[in-house]
Amino acid sequence: YLPNAYNEEDLTLLEMLASYAAIALENSRLFKKIQRLAITDSLTDIYNRRHLIVLGQREFNRARRFKRPLSVIFIDIDHFKEINDHYGHRAGDQVLTLITRTIQEHIRDIDVMGRYGGEEFLLFIPEVDLETSRHIAERIRSSVEQGLSKSRFSRSPVTISLGVVALTDDIPSLSALVARADAAMYDAKRDGRNRVAVR
Repeated sequence: YLPNAYNEEDLTLLEMLASYAAIALENSRLFKKIQRLAITDSLTDIYNRRHLIVLGQREFNRARRFKRPLSVIFIDIDHFKEINDHYGHRAGDQVLTLITRTIQEHIRDIDVMGRYGGEEFLLFIPEVDLETSRHIAERIRSSVEQGLSKSRFSRSPVTISLGVVALTDDIPSLSALVARADAAMYDAKRDGRNRVAVR
């Protein structure tokens, strides 16, 4: 509070400390950014497969331990290769992003969503039984069909096929639960696509 309390030497020291503090803050910001990039899909900004499985395993273990409901919805875009072939990969990327946003509108913050493969998404829905999850899946399917078929991709209507399962005592592991959801999704494909199948 005193006038001229600091001399030129003090100012140099403060400038040096300020530059170190700025470097530390920038490093912290970059580290957080890298951490985020390591667990998310760069296109859709949702969890990548590796982190999705980590979180899915946590939900699986919790559901088993406390005997709580857990459902899984496996989603695949119908005829996605035709979209890429006809409109180009940039359009395919736009479809993936639009479908991601549509799905997010129908799930809760506690639900775990990630990109499982190229055009595949996986949802872990804790504390929800099979029938309720089927209704969630149907709302997602309907929204995608209505929303994206009216887009510029209307020559090739964009639809999805969904497989829904719930954790039961005979499912021994997370991989078995995901495999059952995947099989249900293929049931939907075989039955004509653009539908929800339950196993």
